[in-house]
Amino acid sequence: MKKVCVMLSAYNGEKYLPAQIESLAAQRGVDMRLYVRDDGSRDSTPEILKDYRDRGIITKIIEDEKGNLGFADSFYTLVREADPDCDYYAFCDQDDIWDPDKLAAASAVLDGMDPARPALCFGRYRVIDRFGKVKQKIGMKHYRFFPEYAFEELFSMNFTYGCTCMFNAKAREYYLRYEIGEIRFHDWTINVICTGLGSVWFDPVPHMSYRLHESNCFGPVSLSKKSIQRFKKYWKNYEMNNTRLKEMLLFKKHFYDELTAEKKEFVDMICGYRDDPALKKKLLRSKRYFHKGKKGWLKILNRYQIRKGKL
Repeated sequence: MKKVCVMLSAYNGEKYLPAQIESLAAQRGVDMRLYVRDDGSRDSTPEILKDYRDRGIITKIIEDEKGNLGFADSFYTLVREADPDCDYYAFCDQDDIWDPDKLAAASAVLDGMDPARPALCFGRYRVIDRFGKVKQKIGMKHYRFFPEYAFEELFSMNFTYGCTCMFNAKAREYYLRYEIGEIRFHDWTINVICTGLGSVWFDPVPHMSYRLHESNCFGPVSLSKKSIQRFKKYWKNYEMNNTRLKEMLLFKKHFYDELTAEKKEFVDMICGYRDDPALKKKLLRSKRYFHKGKKGWLKILNRYQIRKGKL
């Protein structure tokens, strides 16, 4: 039976946290260790976590007294402090509900992948509302996975939901080449590591319920006023602020020498097109970046960003 370390970052989660932890306790087919970190909650979340630790469901609470780090650095801390003897590692949000076979299904996939290379399994989910009622039986219906373009596609959009991700020990080792504060999105980072240097498997069958409510950081789009404001802030601070350049420069810093020649060429285009008209022209004509499967609106958006030097 494979050992799986589930890493849960909690923040003011008292409303939905117990249901999630109970679904983790119901996992079968794996030897699960649950590591959690409270990211500076001001509600009863710390007490809830201690209660589940005392009941033997939570393996370890990371008590570092660093307060609110934000989700990316909180998950980084969990990855760093996770049990190093586990076979696989899984990100976990505080407000979802996992099917009993979620970890076992991903474990079976990773068992067939090379343990000497970073490997990731992620997939679809169903959508539930704040009351647990199913709103969408299969989330990400629009999503089409192009494994031959996965690396390039990650610099168009982040199509990975961290709550569906499970990865092997080699991927954890590579993830920890980054330093705390360098990672903006934990799920994007683990995906780009595995697509760039290892392998990725997309599971089209949902094994969890993603809870959509008023306090989601990210997730399926809703049209509430708060969600629209959050999207506008994301667009201003991320999509049009050269964030992908910063991410690519960090990826290049940590992994460039281990990439294939083809991927090195793409990395060099992303990092250099703003200062080199020839590289910009080459990127705009890249058949791997603007492949036939990419949606038309995304092609238009990416070309606009490249021309403006904002990708």
